[in-house]
Amino acid sequence: FAGVSGTTLRATTPDVEDNAITNSGLYSNNAAEGFTTTEEEIGSITITTDGGPVAVWGLATLQKVNVENDTFALAIRKDSISGSILGSTNVAIKGSGEDGLLAQTVIGFDSSPAASQTYKLTIVATVGTTASNQLASNRRLIAMNLKK
Repeated sequence: FAGVSGTTLRATTPDVEDNAITNSGLYSNNAAEGFTTTEEEIGSITITTDGGPVAVWGLATLQKVNVENDTFALAIRKDSISGSILGSTNVAIKGSGEDGLLAQTVIGFDSSPAASQTYKLTIVATVGTTASNQLASNRRLIAMNLKK
């Protein structure tokens, strides 16, 4: 379209069916990041919404680098690292190195997003870990605003 600039287009017509995706965003980082027994942010995304619900998916590959049996919690939080938990999952990993590798997914749903809403992907080791001996890589956070 002549005179239109920018990289985001939004559908705002009543012809769009309810629950159609009106806006979305993706956080992606393949780098490995160490984590410990303190909950840490490993991904963040902010999207513009029309007030309709937002479906959020998080993914990370977890790797143990020691020989202990460890348990981890992956979560999606609203607004900040201390915000409401929209979804979480716990996973136990046995083995270490490549034997201690696991891709983990978490799903959340926000029924009352702000006009500009931030989501955080967080991780914490809950059992058996010590400082800097676990890694999270291939981190993804996807948010999709559904038409109100």
